[in-house]
Amino acid sequence: MQTTVQADERFYMLDLLRGFAAIAVVLYHGDRLVPAGYFAVDLFFILSGFVLAHAYRGRLRSREEIVSFLVKRAIRLYPVMFLGALVGLAINGGSLKTLLLIPETNGILYPANLPLWSLLFEAIASVAFGLFHLFGKPMLAAFFLVGLAIFAFGVLKAGTADLGFFSGAFGAGLGRTAFGFSAGIVIYYLCRGRHPISPYLAVWCCLTIVAVTLLQPGSPLVELLVVTVVLPLAIFVLAHLQPASNGLAVWLGNLSYPLYAIHHPIIKLAEDSAVAVVATCIALVLVSAAIYRWYDVPVRQWLEKRWAETA
Repeated sequence: MQTTVQADERFYMLDLLRGFAAIAVVLYHGDRLVPAGYFAVDLFFILSGFVLAHAYRGRLRSREEIVSFLVKRAIRLYPVMFLGALVGLAINGGSLKTLLLIPETNGILYPANLPLWSLLFEAIASVAFGLFHLFGKPMLAAFFLVGLAIFAFGVLKAGTADLGFFSGAFGAGLGRTAFGFSAGIVIYYLCRGRHPISPYLAVWCCLTIVAVTLLQPGSPLVELLVVTVVLPLAIFVLAHLQPASNGLAVWLGNLSYPLYAIHHPIIKLAEDSAVAVVATCIALVLVSAAIYRWYDVPVRQWLEKRWAETA
């Protein structure tokens, strides 16, 4: 591994982490083969804040630039979200308003495809990201602290950090998202110094993340500690490093979003058998790679071209 990264480079270790986190979620939903795989969602929120801070640092100085950013975020998120909603509706049925990411107001937010809840919160976080640039650091600090407080209260009340997918925990889900997303932004700016970090420390971080996902849920204080301390520290360390070969990291990072968006309705069909779950997970990984290459990228390129023509 390399222990320094240039500011304009891609964070390949975080791509690798995103890919493995998506697989962990699939195995979690597939008969709980990864018992605490829902922590991967917190990784996604932190990584989103980190990556957006890296991609848009110094670029959102006006309302017009913020509007353009929000349109580009919609283009980034919606095509795959739409496909995930279609898959869910085809298998489980449900309301067509799911195609517009409109949640149910009673019970599970998206019965057709449960993980869509986090995409709703991701969209809300994108709007908040624009506000950070309008109002500056006090807004970021408010999101971080208020989000942490709301999330901590929700975890201690519910006894779990797996919150946000049903209407009764909507507020806790917002807190979970606000904390993770703003923590990712903070971590990015803390990483700007690029102080060398031992690869051995990165290995321990990877092992810690694996151990965390294999924990048997049960202690709200431990879960809160994992989300608010362990995962942010691990991302901080891994962001300083690059793998010697980045091909696998790019491949896994690219397919992670399609995999997350489509997997739940499909993996639930196989959840009574561990062998079937693993086989289905492998198939979903391959299908998601194809979706990224032949659906996600072309559709986004077409939409971005149309937006550029009308802007």
